[in-house]
Amino acid sequence: MTTALDTSLTKVLEFLTEAKNLKQTGNELFQTGDLRRTTCLNCAACYIKLNKSEEALGYVEPILQENPNHSKALFRRGQALLMLNMFEFAKADLEKVQQQVPNDESVKTDLQKLKKKYNVMLQLALTDYAKVKK
Repeated sequence: MTTALDTSLTKVLEFLTEAKNLKQTGNELFQTGDLRRTTCLNCAACYIKLNKSEEALGYVEPILQENPNHSKALFRRGQALLMLNMFEFAKADLEKVQQQVPNDESVKTDLQKLKKKYNVMLQLALTDYAKVKK
């Protein structure tokens, strides 16, 4: 049985993992001198945490226009698209990232979230359809 404390601890661990990943990405990009890209990716991550997916998309799209295979930008776009229930597009981005970085736990977690959220939405749609059909 999951308690509120377990849920809170899980969220704290997710935030700490995300912070560690952001720091690592920021350090790597800072060392290469790419401050604009670093800033855009960090802003996108912040907007995702604030549930402002459209704003997050605005920060990752320019990066993806320059480099359509940029894994961190694809990951952020996948997260934002998942929040918008754009499942097919989110899945495509997240699976592309998973191919590039197969052992990334964050990607695996988001793909699991996508599957669960999609199944819930599908069940709701089927329930609504059954009600209309009666």
